[in-house]
Amino acid sequence: MSSLARDASRSAPIGGDKSEILGQRNVRLVASSFSLTRVEPASYQFSYKVEDAEAGLNFGHEEAREGDEATGEYFVLLPDGRTLRVTYVANNDGYQPEITYEEPKNGGNGNGYY
Repeated sequence: MSSLARDASRSAPIGGDKSEILGQRNVRLVASSFSLTRVEPASYQFSYKVEDAEAGLNFGHEEAREGDEATGEYFVLLPDGRTLRVTYVANNDGYQPEITYEEPKNGGNGNGYY
């Protein structure tokens, strides 16, 4: 076993100094550079929904993006029976959510799924 493998196999105490593992080795980090070229504006859409009455789950998300602006909505059924719904726009001005809570349609009993 190489000394590096032997040193790496030892564990340091929680919150310990990594130099306890590596000893006095000189470590050189090398990073390569890259550049991104934007060829076409972003354009996509997706959606999903999970609904499982037995497990009390009901949540989903949908989003569409054209260029620098994404719009969407996500929701989740809360344990008290209400649904949290977030409708949003994300663009060069930032993330702009609108948050609403919907009451249960059947009056609800606080068990999550209706």
